[in-house]
Amino acid sequence: MPDLVTSRIFVDGEKGITATKMNQIISGAVIQPEFVSSKPASSTLDPTDQLLELKGGTAYATITGQQVIDSVSASVNQNITPTITAVRLRSFNGAGNPSFECDQVNAHTASAMPSGSVKACDRWFLNTVGTMRATTQVIGSGWPNFILLPGTNFNISRNNLRVTLTTAQASLGAGDALHINQLCEGIQFRELAADLHSISLLVRTSVSGLKFGLVLRDAITATRTLAKLCTIPSANTWTLITLPNLPVWPTAGAFSPNVGTQGYQIVICLAAGTNLTVPANDTWQNGNFFGALGQDNFASKATSSTFDIAFIQHEPGSQCTTLIDKPFSANLDECLRYYQKTYAYGTNNGAVTGIGQRSWLVPAGANYAMGPTSFLKPMAKVPTVTFYNPATGAANSVRDGGAADHAGAAASSSGDNGFYNVAFTGIVASASYIFAHYVADTGW
Repeated sequence: MPDLVTSRIFVDGEKGITATKMNQIISGAVIQPEFVSSKPASSTLDPTDQLLELKGGTAYATITGQQVIDSVSASVNQNITPTITAVRLRSFNGAGNPSFECDQVNAHTASAMPSGSVKACDRWFLNTVGTMRATTQVIGSGWPNFILLPGTNFNISRNNLRVTLTTAQASLGAGDALHINQLCEGIQFRELAADLHSISLLVRTSVSGLKFGLVLRDAITATRTLAKLCTIPSANTWTLITLPNLPVWPTAGAFSPNVGTQGYQIVICLAAGTNLTVPANDTWQNGNFFGALGQDNFASKATSSTFDIAFIQHEPGSQCTTLIDKPFSANLDECLRYYQKTYAYGTNNGAVTGIGQRSWLVPAGANYAMGPTSFLKPMAKVPTVTFYNPATGAANSVRDGGAADHAGAAASSSGDNGFYNVAFTGIVASASYIFAHYVADTGW
């Protein structure tokens, strides 16, 4: 069989071979298997080697070994390197307690939310201004009903933070608001500060089509605000909302990367009056705002309406990557920097129990007790220390060795790693011990 076969028949000695005829020969030519089947295989591909490449439409072209090398290298740079970079970036999440699994504060019991601020669980607060009222509670899901990462069978969390509306407010005052928020320490800001960043939220609500706001703010001076409008299309369905490519943080404002300072604030806003709503979404605005333009007033919905959040991720880069798991042990250890207690993890503050209580020595005739007390780990800043009487559960109270209770208990000589003395009212006549639980809280 000939090596070259065409659809055109030429006779021996044919004259007048033109460029058109030659192109017809080339375009109609095919390489027969016998042309290459008997050729030995090369052990290497050298840069100067010539390869025959089959292109579209049965056309052939030559390509050098160096061209193959360059093409593969370009593919590696364009595809593999960004993938590796994305994996590296996924190692960071700016939000503390992102899975809401850590709840030293309320041990999963419901907490009424008055006007003002309530600590809902570790790292997270709920705020209301207005006549609306709600309860907040960390809801635990037992096996096999953990919360799945959408599109997978991976359990991303066993808890969610729930806000339940108990008193509706159909019309908001200009300064009224309802929102979940976290004060992020400056050490969480550095990785996010100089580039684009992205946020993902895993949320659910009993209200179909609910619109709410995701807001970033400088927490100290509250002069710069970025708002994104979010929508949960279906009721009672976990929805992953992705907010990629958020604009770079402004150099103005009081954003800080420093240890022990408020770096920035994350706000999940369910209601905001006109004075607290940004003039425009998606770009940094000058001013103190909490709500997104166009969001709903959750407080106007039927009482017993619920809003749940199971996970939040704030990561560097322009893309929302897969949610990063936060193991409970690492989560709790990080939360101890901001809140810790001597009660057992699952025991609420003010419980009547001696398990975990601490003791200090009282000199005879003194109204204070001595004994340096170290915190479980150094805290972000000097915390507020609240004592609880183990025999009565009363706050700011201690019990002495003679079973007498003393009010006005307060820590003195406090630092971020512990305190030295406990002062109280009333004199202890003879040398004795006092006993108490304590809670140390940075307010973040």
